[in-house]
Amino acid sequence: MKGEKLRKSIILNIRTFLKLSQYSFYGFYQKAVHGGLCLFGLLAVPTFAWAHVTLYQNVELNLRRPGVFELIFTIHAPELVGQPDTGEAGAAWLSRLSDADLESLVAKARLWLPTQVGVLLNGQPLAVDSFSVESLTMLRSASSSGETPAGCFLASLALPLPEEPSELKIVYANDVPKRLLLTVSRPKTFPEPRDLGAGDSTVVSLPAGPARPPANGTSWGLALVLGLGLLLLGVWWQRRPAGLSV
Repeated sequence: MKGEKLRKSIILNIRTFLKLSQYSFYGFYQKAVHGGLCLFGLLAVPTFAWAHVTLYQNVELNLRRPGVFELIFTIHAPELVGQPDTGEAGAAWLSRLSDADLESLVAKARLWLPTQVGVLLNGQPLAVDSFSVESLTMLRSASSSGETPAGCFLASLALPLPEEPSELKIVYANDVPKRLLLTVSRPKTFPEPRDLGAGDSTVVSLPAGPARPPANGTSWGLALVLGLGLLLLGVWWQRRPAGLSV
């Protein structure tokens, strides 16, 4: 549990560092990211977590769960209903919504997300609108408690890793006003941020997943063949020539 909280804290501060760099020292940010100096962001801006969330779409690729890869999308709820940035008021707004309103927001997010981000596994598109969300209670409270940016909720898509090493391609839409910050989290490594502009894409190498057991159809097929063999043996036994014994 502590390790998971630390991971989220590191990712949160990386995102903050990159977002703040948009304003005053974008050139330095480029050098810092590519030079491995993102630690500066952790030390310099820990109190401004998730500042300026409307500048970025945030996506995390979590590769720390055994046998699966998980995409976690941060959905800024006010955008789904055509509201401007609500700042800290967004958390209070989200917490007051009824169950029906929250369910409507999630339904809107399923329509909206595929227009923003495309995901391809070995060239095959994935249905990003099949994401899952936490309970409605968590949707209300996560933003207020600071676990997500103000007025935001998380949508996750977890799928099994292919048995062979593979590639995951993230494609950002052409007509979007924000940038996209993809954070790749691997076991025992520092989270890797990737900054995408409109129309950009990036490819992430995925490790091989565990070998899967044979499908149940194999055992059923064997049982069927054995059953047919016994049936034929029974028919032969009934029709065997008189006097023939075994």
